[in-house]
Amino acid sequence: MTTSVVPRAPRARCCGCGSTEVVAACHHCGALMCGRDARGDGGAAKRPSSEFAGLNIEAPEAFHCPDCRHFTGHRPLRELLGGAAAAVAGVLLMFAGVGLGLVVFLLGAAVAVGAYLVGRRRDAEALRTRPPLPLPATVDSAKIRETVRGTLSLDAKGEYHTSVDPARGEFSVAMTFARADLERLALYQRKYRLSPGTGVPYHAGFAVLHGESGAVFADPESAGPVIPLTGNTGGHPFFTAADGRSGARWEVGSTYTVTPERDADHVPIWLTPALTPEQDQRTLEIEVQWSRIGPDSDPLVIDKFQPLTLYVPVSWGNVENANHRPLVGRRPDPQDPDTVVRCIEWNQVVLTEKDRAAGRLTLSVRFEERISMDDVIRGEATAFFKGTLSGLSGVEVLLPLGGRRGAGGGLGRAGTEVHATFELSLAGVRYQDLRVVPDQAKDHTRPETEDFPGIIPDHETIARLTNALSDEGYYVKRVVENPARTSGKAHVMNRYWDITGRRYDGVYPIDFSLSLTGEEQHNGDIRAHAGHSRVRLIVRATYATKAMEEQIEGEWDRLGSIIRETLRSRPAGTADAFFGDHAAPSGHTTGAHGTGGYSTGYGPAAPGYGPEPSGYGPAAPGYGQAPPSGHGRAAPRYGRAAPRYGQAASGYGPAGAGYGPAAGNRSAEPGYGPAAGNGPAGSGYGPAGSGSGHGAAGSEQVPARVVELRRQREDIERQWASGGIDEKTFRAVSAWIDAQLDVR
Repeated sequence: MTTSVVPRAPRARCCGCGSTEVVAACHHCGALMCGRDARGDGGAAKRPSSEFAGLNIEAPEAFHCPDCRHFTGHRPLRELLGGAAAAVAGVLLMFAGVGLGLVVFLLGAAVAVGAYLVGRRRDAEALRTRPPLPLPATVDSAKIRETVRGTLSLDAKGEYHTSVDPARGEFSVAMTFARADLERLALYQRKYRLSPGTGVPYHAGFAVLHGESGAVFADPESAGPVIPLTGNTGGHPFFTAADGRSGARWEVGSTYTVTPERDADHVPIWLTPALTPEQDQRTLEIEVQWSRIGPDSDPLVIDKFQPLTLYVPVSWGNVENANHRPLVGRRPDPQDPDTVVRCIEWNQVVLTEKDRAAGRLTLSVRFEERISMDDVIRGEATAFFKGTLSGLSGVEVLLPLGGRRGAGGGLGRAGTEVHATFELSLAGVRYQDLRVVPDQAKDHTRPETEDFPGIIPDHETIARLTNALSDEGYYVKRVVENPARTSGKAHVMNRYWDITGRRYDGVYPIDFSLSLTGEEQHNGDIRAHAGHSRVRLIVRATYATKAMEEQIEGEWDRLGSIIRETLRSRPAGTADAFFGDHAAPSGHTTGAHGTGGYSTGYGPAAPGYGPEPSGYGPAAPGYGQAPPSGHGRAAPRYGRAAPRYGQAASGYGPAGAGYGPAAGNRSAEPGYGPAAGNGPAGSGYGPAGSGSGHGAAGSEQVPARVVELRRQREDIERQWASGGIDEKTFRAVSAWIDAQLDVR
């Protein structure tokens, strides 16, 4: 069988059974005892003592260990009186018989003399070995505090360097003497025949260090786990002052170091600086972290931070905002007294349960000016942990005669203080901010929106855009079509599209948001024949360097070029005067079939709703035009600077045609008007020389436009019934057709 010795740290135990539940100490040697051993055999361990009789001690019973038990009774008065009585009895017996009386007398005299001599010897021994004066002073505080000191630095390369000093501990007890202690001193001096001015050694109790003691005390006499609290009245002003008005407080303590196997090997506080994104480089964050320290089986638990001091350059400006309510001021730099720094000190940091569970705390300060990345910040951080590295869990102060004090009296906690001095360079800090392009403060040459006259904002335009973006390596995440809405005019629909996506540069994402809005115009057909679009482009991403910021700006420029190239390459519809200042430029024709015209759509190849030289239709047979003007004007705009309804050469009622003079609503020739339909000479809604119908003189004809509108109404009803279009589109187009029929 193999036997191994496992070293264990010493701790306070009973001298008899080894129990850690100690309740008393021998008032001679300080040996600890549990409750059973303190009672002894029949209470022999706790007995009245003549040593402390007459000193006004409420409970003069003293505790003794088995090695220190001794007889401490009074003088042998009973033996002395008994011997004296026997001697007197012997004298009286001499009258009856000399022999018997003499024997009794001699025996009694011997007992009396012996008792007297024993008493004298005991008095001399008591004077020679008198115990210290017991002073059960009031305990104000009793604590054990261990301190770990270290440094933490962050260099310009972003590398941390730490150092830690050996942990040092201290136990201290603070007590206050009372007036009763002065009276007790006078009684003690009288009892032991001492002059009033004589200094007397006193005993205020025992400090018992609980828990495993991995501590090495500097003073061998104070080596735990039991430390006697002793002193001399001659060295305390409270006992030597003539008027007794001096301070009655008394402090006693001792220092120690922690054994190497239990000492700290690192600073358990870690500080990481950072600049808050999207704060224009004005907000500094200090993330304070704490790691495990102490034995793995019972690590120390963080209690609080107090204080935490930060020194920053005054060039950062005043503090505008900070969390946890710090104190802010100016003071000389501790390392360079000639330099003034701004001091930010947190004294009331309250750790929440969330902070304790995460093991970190974030302190944030916003400054008036921008933070320079070339600066260095310094400071000090102090944290308190529950428990100690040495394993000591607390201190208890016993009474001078070895017993325990009242409930709560003489008990003290143990804790560890960690003090770290730090110096952090911001040169190695990665600053991230959010760049949004365009930014009104920076991007004066980058408009947020751009108009595209003549471009219809329909699904075909969206398909062209998304295909172009995908071909250029952009990831289109989402395309959302908002419900179309009618505008103030029945033949105009408002459209809204949202496109979001991103592009990756390695693992670095750049997001974009594209909104396409606009209006599309219908003229009796499901498909829009004209429109106007507006594009709003926003690019956003985080950046840490100037090059990354320029990359985000370049991405906006690249997307803008793709959008312009894609939209302008699509054949446009007519951009008529309905769109105000955004009229389509010359040459924007669709080449598709419209209501009428010379291989054009609903608009001509010139600006406006009805530009020169034609109006509602182009310069070929169409919707009833007559050179040199059309639907009432000879220049762009709806009836401006040219013949209007019934002006000049032609129109709805020019001379010699239509509703105008020289002809009525009846004609001797075929057509709705004189010589030709509802248009100018030679042309109407139908081909030249005919109207919408051929009737005899005086017959009433139906206009061709009305016939066309009715046909379109039937077509839209058939498409809706077959599911070719939705109900919303059907209602919108039907409303427009009804409005046109009402005008006719």
